[in-house]
Amino acid sequence: MFEIYDLTIEEAELPCVLIVFATSAGEIAILGEVAFTRRTIRVRRAHIEAAAENRLGVVGLRKLARYLMEKADAREIVIEGAARTTGANPGHIPRQIRFSR
Repeated sequence: MFEIYDLTIEEAELPCVLIVFATSAGEIAILGEVAFTRRTIRVRRAHIEAAAENRLGVVGLRKLARYLMEKADAREIVIEGAARTTGANPGHIPRQIRFSR
């Protein structure tokens, strides 16, 4: 697995936000439309880019979600992926993923 060292959040072209995690496996970036409601973070039309994306998987994504929830004092994160533009099954929209603590 990998360790998370730091987190930066930058405004991209609104309403999009770029969330970058510095990890032992390299940078992991999530770009999407981020909304905060009560103690829930919702990322719509999410794109995830990672140096080690094949090793990230749901377990790695869960670790990133827990880290972000701690930093933002949130109870839940919902990630809704964007339609794939390349690779396997272009146009496919991944299922929604929900993490809570």
